[in-house]
This record gives sequence, C-alpha cells and structure tokens, in this order.
Amino acid sequence: DREPSPAEIAERSGLSVDKVTMLAQLSTRPASLEATIGNREQ
Repeated sequence: DREPSPAEIAERSGLSVDKVTMLAQLSTRPASLEATIGNREQ
C-alpha cells in the first residue's frame, strides 16, 4: 500500500495539483502559539 500522489488526489477530487499540494502542506505545518488568529480590529 502507498499514499496517493497529489496528481491522483487532484484527479479524483477535481482540485488542481497546486491546490492539493498547498492543502497537504497546510495540514502538516505546525502553527505558532503566538500567531494572531482572526481579525484583531473587531
């Protein structure tokens, strides 16, 4: 068994390969505990 490639995911999901790659990076990138969340002006 293997993980599907970004191209395979894109084909099945209807998303672009770039979008699949970006989403995969977002899901694995750790967030800083000191990062601002949301809009501070509200």
